[in-house]
Amino acid sequence: MSIVSNKPIWHLLQEHSEQMQSIAMRDLFLADSDRSKKFSLQACGISLDYSKNRLTLATRDYLTQLAELQQVPQAIEELFSGGLVNASEQRPALHTLLRTPSQSVSENLQSESDQISVALEQMNAISSAVEKGDLLGFTGKQITDVINIGIGGSDLGPLLLFEALKPQMRSHLNLHFLSTCDKAFVNTVLSRLNPETTLVVVVSKSFTTQETLLNYAQVKSWMLQHALDWSAIQHQWFAVTASHDKAVDSGFNAENILPIWDWVGGRYSIWSSVCLSVVIVFGMEIFNQFLAGGHAMDLHVRQAPLSKNMPVILALLGIWYQNFLDAKTHLVVPYSCFLSGLPRYLQQLFMESQGKRVTQHGEPVEFSTGSIIWGECGTNSQHSFHQLLMQGTHTIPVDFILPKQSYDGSVNPVLTAHALAQSQVLMEGLHDVEAHQEIPGNVPSNFLMLERLDATHLGALLALYEHIVYIQSVIWGTNAFDQWGVERGKVMAKGLLHDLEHRSVTHQYDSSTESLLNQLSLSSNGVEST
Repeated sequence: MSIVSNKPIWHLLQEHSEQMQSIAMRDLFLADSDRSKKFSLQACGISLDYSKNRLTLATRDYLTQLAELQQVPQAIEELFSGGLVNASEQRPALHTLLRTPSQSVSENLQSESDQISVALEQMNAISSAVEKGDLLGFTGKQITDVINIGIGGSDLGPLLLFEALKPQMRSHLNLHFLSTCDKAFVNTVLSRLNPETTLVVVVSKSFTTQETLLNYAQVKSWMLQHALDWSAIQHQWFAVTASHDKAVDSGFNAENILPIWDWVGGRYSIWSSVCLSVVIVFGMEIFNQFLAGGHAMDLHVRQAPLSKNMPVILALLGIWYQNFLDAKTHLVVPYSCFLSGLPRYLQQLFMESQGKRVTQHGEPVEFSTGSIIWGECGTNSQHSFHQLLMQGTHTIPVDFILPKQSYDGSVNPVLTAHALAQSQVLMEGLHDVEAHQEIPGNVPSNFLMLERLDATHLGALLALYEHIVYIQSVIWGTNAFDQWGVERGKVMAKGLLHDLEHRSVTHQYDSSTESLLNQLSLSSNGVEST
């Protein structure tokens, strides 16, 4: 497949974007009273109004033509059928299988599905044992606290689920997260816990992640200060990893090790045993609801025509702004404090997946790929950066996300009013006032409403964004499932750590890094060059 920017449809969209530059959205609304109906969709308990975007019916037609020419429908099926969509590592990406009911799995993926079923049963058994009091601490006391040790996808996914659904957790349990290797922070967390009633889950796909292993060692040392030996506390420790043997070598009981697989990337692993800690404090029923919501969105993306397909439309709008209207960032503003971790979660999902400069075939791309994702929950965001949206000079598309009801069925009219007001003012602007008061408007936004903030709708929302990432990568021709860029920094850090610990420069660095090493040395005389 040739580079997409060389195709006639790409040039047609470039010409069309020039025509759209002078068109104000408020004029589009004045010219068509049914505009909102024409640019709205519903799927899986999520309603999308994308009428406040700089597009016409012709724009949508051109964009869906782009998706067809880039074979998006075929690529979606390739993802679900286990095709090798991760070309650089010659692997499938089977995160959707994690949320697919076993009776709906195709024959060629039955073996992987069976493994997933076993892992889910293991998660349920552990959660039930804690709930019933069958799994106790080393002095016979009931578990009160769970620590999740992991970083990246082993932290962001479970943390998002925990924060979003926190009011529904079991009342006698607390969950704590340790990600970065900050000894002082870890000590602060541990100072509030009782080792006799604390259960620990260590999550690392490779079981070589430096930050995770350092935190594991620190927490293990803390617990051993209060126990006879490792054998006394071993039953309170669980590992989630693709490297079973490494976990056993580190001291974990084989029956306390849950799998993660090579065909699931870390940033797509929220649907797996990576969320064991969450299942322990919430129960399996809520996690199953989460999986069901994700699967519902999977059915939608596979079955809906392109022009009525929510992930496809949002993916195409992202490409429209980034590649044709010069938008460099994308803002996510959820109007619920329970979703305050969503922008952070989406940062990894989008930026690690899409931060690529070559195609699947190793050819350099000639256009921008990968939006810079950022955000904050509303209304906090209004008191932080909405001024820049209103009167700044950047084009920043916005996703407003509003649950109609909170977890308990309550409605918050104040949050609703603010969310609607922001989207309208960004579109309409404010005119015929003093220059310093004028708001140009014409800032694009999508408005997504969830019927309710619960596990099912959260699952659908996260699956929606996953599919957006994949569809955009298909159109660009890039690989959404590798992350070679982060590996080099890990290698460099090992050499730097060696030199910091030994107070000498034995590796080759640029002059700036060498100078910083000298300043950071624990020796008052600095690091000695050798």
